[in-house]
Amino acid sequence: MIKVEYICHACLLITVNGKRILTDPWIYGSSFANCLWLYPPPKSSAKDIGKVDYIYFSHAHEDHFQLESIKEIIKYNRNTKIIIPKFKQDWFTKLVKKVGFKNILVIAHNEKLQISKNSSIKIFINDLGEIDSSLLVRSDSDEIFLQTDNLM
Repeated sequence: MIKVEYICHACLLITVNGKRILTDPWIYGSSFANCLWLYPPPKSSAKDIGKVDYIYFSHAHEDHFQLESIKEIIKYNRNTKIIIPKFKQDWFTKLVKKVGFKNILVIAHNEKLQISKNSSIKIFINDLGEIDSSLLVRSDSDEIFLQTDNLM
């Protein structure tokens, strides 16, 4: 079974067979030089979300890889498994390491990662030249596709 809790923007808390996946956490502050703000503000804080099993970053735009939010989320999730797409260059992996995450899973296009006995995820990388990705989460009975900004 899959449960989806909307936090804000592209930030979801997905629970699949007991595993918790946080996507593109942006829960504090602004992005794009104070041009984009969350309104209404999210009801959940980093403390409310707490420890998760996985954090998925679809790409590095500020509204999906928001540093102020990451600084708070990492307090509860320093050793959490981070899922990122395998882009042609490894700059994104270096960026994720630079902010303090250590357990980084770099997943190729159309690659499946088993996260529990009856649950998996699959990454789809943009095929139109943009550096972005989508996520498919599957359980034994459900599936959800998170496209974010990814054109496919």
